[in-house]
Amino acid sequence: MAKKKKTKKKNKTNKLTPKQLAFIREYIKDHNGSAAAVRAGYSEKTAKEQASQLLTKLNIKEAIEKAQAEAWDAAIMGRREALKELSELARKDKFCLPIEPDSTKSVRIKAIEALGKMRGYNEPEKHEHTVTPEDEALEKALEKKLDSMSADELLALLEKMEGEL
Repeated sequence: MAKKKKTKKKNKTNKLTPKQLAFIREYIKDHNGSAAAVRAGYSEKTAKEQASQLLTKLNIKEAIEKAQAEAWDAAIMGRREALKELSELARKDKFCLPIEPDSTKSVRIKAIEALGKMRGYNEPEKHEHTVTPEDEALEKALEKKLDSMSADELLALLEKMEGEL
């Protein structure tokens, strides 16, 4: 009876090993593959080759991209946090900041303005306009007149209008 060869089971589920996870964590710190491999527990002698192989694997690439996106999201202040910080800044009477006393008021005003902008308070008011049949007739007549004018006549009209402004 022939002996069966032992074969390594391929990781069909694309699950990462603890060492690969460690490599990913270390790699996103400085994007140095060799150093990340060593810090993750790979041999110093083979770190460069290990890093190169790891970085070509699709599941490793995807995990690195995901980890970087999560780190970026964590580093960036969200809308809710920004609103909270600006609100606290706008409500403070005095700051423990090394700034001139007169500038405290301008810092508060800027915080209030930023809050208003984020909350949409500075949006222009909407006004409804009704168009009468006379307005439509006037618009059509004006459109017809402009369509019949030559380029030179249009330029002359524009120059005349600019002079009146």
